[in-house]
Amino acid sequence: MSRLTANELLERYPSFNYYSDPVAVWYGDIPAEYHNIKWYSDTKRMSETNDTIARIFMINWYLYNIIGEHKLYKVLTGNVGIRTDENGVDEVIYGDLIVKYNGLSYNIYYDNSYCNNSLMIYHNGSNVCAGWRNEHGLHSPTRRVKELDDDTIQKIFTSKFLDDYGYSVHKFIERVKSVYESNKENYWLEV
Repeated sequence: MSRLTANELLERYPSFNYYSDPVAVWYGDIPAEYHNIKWYSDTKRMSETNDTIARIFMINWYLYNIIGEHKLYKVLTGNVGIRTDENGVDEVIYGDLIVKYNGLSYNIYYDNSYCNNSLMIYHNGSNVCAGWRNEHGLHSPTRRVKELDDDTIQKIFTSKFLDDYGYSVHKFIERVKSVYESNKENYWLEV
């Protein structure tokens, strides 16, 4: 797999033509947005006369109020929020990413907004749902499902699908792998 060109991206996704460098944004080399005080003030001002805009930005404002300034990377298959600490070190705060491996799509959700490293990895197929989540994971399905095994999870983390992606996606995978490795116990079926 190789990166699509700017023209190919805009041809496939014409409604997302507002980035000056769509290749760098959509492959996670540079942030799509900087959630800082200027962004917050500008979006609040835009929403003063438009309730729809307020509803669109509500979750982002909430996250901004909890975690402060951060960069939002909007890649082709998800989002990654990265905050830079006072020492200049980037830290993945939240993200959702779809990773393809072995012909299947796996969803990875991570959230550290409340400092508890919530992580969930799953594949929701038509006949079977397979998953893994840590004790702080977001949710599990209401039906009993197959557990996602360690070997598959390790292969998802090293999927060739990720090769074309840049900094933010690799930083995200590095973070979720670290959280996964710290405790591999699966709480997926606990409802």
